[in-house]
Amino acid sequence: MLDSITRTAVPYIIGALIVLAAKIGLDLHPDTTITQAVTFAVSLGYYWLARLLERTWPNLGKVLLSLGLARGGQPQYVDAAAQLVHRLDPGRPAAIDVWGTHLPAYAGLMYRHIDAVGATNYAGWYDDTYANPATIHARIEEWLTRLHATFPGKVLIVSEFGAEANALNAPGTPGSEIFQSRLLTEHIHTYDATPWLTGALVWNLQDFALAPSFAGGSIRREVPNIRLVRGINQKGLFTYDGQPKPAAAAVRRAFNGS
Repeated sequence: MLDSITRTAVPYIIGALIVLAAKIGLDLHPDTTITQAVTFAVSLGYYWLARLLERTWPNLGKVLLSLGLARGGQPQYVDAAAQLVHRLDPGRPAAIDVWGTHLPAYAGLMYRHIDAVGATNYAGWYDDTYANPATIHARIEEWLTRLHATFPGKVLIVSEFGAEANALNAPGTPGSEIFQSRLLTEHIHTYDATPWLTGALVWNLQDFALAPSFAGGSIRREVPNIRLVRGINQKGLFTYDGQPKPAAAAVRRAFNGS
């Protein structure tokens, strides 16, 4: 779809630019540089329009993205970069990280020369926050099945999973240290039982500072009354000042298989 839109729109846009330039005394020729610049602008506009629509109508946005971005832009760039990595250092794998909430329906051009794929999974935190352990376990397994089916033959890891935690929230509720420990343990046990999964990374080791305006992000839509420290990402196993949270010991036990 994007190719069709570009072929139709770009000549009209270039023509309009030439007319406007002539009105102010500029002699503008429709050369390759102008064509490339306008094509890029149209592609970027299409992408942002699709993302904007995705916020209100998720399915429509996904359809536009899948139809419009199958060629050119980011997929083409990533594919070329992966091939360059293989030419410069044949023994080095080319890897990419994707936001796990929006896994592609299939591994298209962008993944053709990619060796390893990392994907984020926040089941039980941004999604199904109040679900019971059995439901969260089922959601993770469903997601893993999709991940494996989408990227057959690739090295696969879970590149992020976690939950914010501090002592300000009631024990066992989202945002509490007990909640974080339980959720991380559930994730690790599920990943450990998945033989084709190469690894998983807890996000993250220690709480860290962000912009002072940061107030927790989208988790506040799921848990409006959660209490978080403004300007600090609190998904760490250790507090901002380096003290271990209960999750540090829980993760150690989980990775040791206990």
